[in-house]
Amino acid sequence: MKKDYIEKTLKNGVKVYIYSDKNCKRTFVSYNVKYGTLGYFDKFYYMDKKCEVEPAIAHFLEHYLIEKSKRGNMFHHFMDKNYECNGVTYPEVTSYYFIGIKNIEKSIEELITMVDDPVFTEENIKEVKSAICEELKSAQDNKYRIAFTNNKRNVYANFEASPKSNNVLGTVESTNKISLEDAKTCYDAYYNDENKFIVIGGNVDVDKTVELLEKIYSKIPAHPNHMRPFNYEDKFGVRKKREVIYMPIDSDFVILTYKVKNDFNINNLKLDLCLYIFNRVKFNGSTKFVEDLTKEKIAIGGIGLSDDFFLDSITISYSTESYNSDAFLEAMAKEIKIMDIKEKDFELAKKQLIVNELKSRDYIYSCFQRFATQLDFTRSISEIDTIKNLSFEEFKEIMSKFKFDLNTVTIIKNKK
Repeated sequence: MKKDYIEKTLKNGVKVYIYSDKNCKRTFVSYNVKYGTLGYFDKFYYMDKKCEVEPAIAHFLEHYLIEKSKRGNMFHHFMDKNYECNGVTYPEVTSYYFIGIKNIEKSIEELITMVDDPVFTEENIKEVKSAICEELKSAQDNKYRIAFTNNKRNVYANFEASPKSNNVLGTVESTNKISLEDAKTCYDAYYNDENKFIVIGGNVDVDKTVELLEKIYSKIPAHPNHMRPFNYEDKFGVRKKREVIYMPIDSDFVILTYKVKNDFNINNLKLDLCLYIFNRVKFNGSTKFVEDLTKEKIAIGGIGLSDDFFLDSITISYSTESYNSDAFLEAMAKEIKIMDIKEKDFELAKKQLIVNELKSRDYIYSCFQRFATQLDFTRSISEIDTIKNLSFEEFKEIMSKFKFDLNTVTIIKNKK
């Protein structure tokens, strides 16, 4: 994918990112709102009134807008057109998208209308609650979700990142407490036009697409911004350093999350790239460190790796099934601080990343779906130039700034 996408701001404040490629047969369209499952969003001010709501209303609204549009379930309508479509609530973004070939202009209008011109009724609220409660019941015993959610909550000391139920979707009880007024208030607060952005990629004309969008928005209600974020205490700690949860399982599951202050003054994309190379070279399944842990059944099936950027923090997580979680934590505490990466391994990791990036270009969904969930929406879609231009010396300099000191641990242990 080339990096020459076009960024526009419409008259109503909605941002638009358009990538035009006449060789694409399909078109990707996503409508996105900077509002997600993190508990950070559960306190806010709307019309200068302080609001505090039940958890997971972002996810609730995602279901509601899709299932209860003026046309009924809008995604059933899109699937009837043989589109690929979905709605996803991420920690900081809610995204509605479709991928199709025909009738794209009409479908763009339908997608925007679905999000921007909903109908809120008590009956619809009740029906959506019922569907989400069924979803909650099916996920309540998932040890991986419980561990990751518990660590997510404990890594933030100044706000409840996740519900105490250890489920980012809340509980049956909290879902049933969501009122029509709650849903409508959160919608009015977060679904303001300044908080939205559209991503369109495919065989589209930029000028005609912008003209189409302006025309669509002229026919539907405007959503001015009357929301301001809650002013959380500036507290860069963790809530708990260690927490053990007991469940009926065969082996322990442990997740270790490091928290780093993001004051590097470096593009997040480059930081993420450095972390990826660092973790790939040190902790992938073929390294001696992981092989030794596996042989001793300290790490069963390797080590899971992930990182996340939110506001002024970076969190880096390592997880594994283990018969000796304390031994895993002890080994990680020593290994994480050893910078022993060789230049040849660094260059090999870069080459593999470039190959993966080139492969992803063949499928427009993978590029744009990733772009839609990035926190810095003004940076380039393409990562190849960033990968190529990263030198080994710059990589070492950046990684030397990471202080792996502050962390939180969640261990899921056998109930016995």
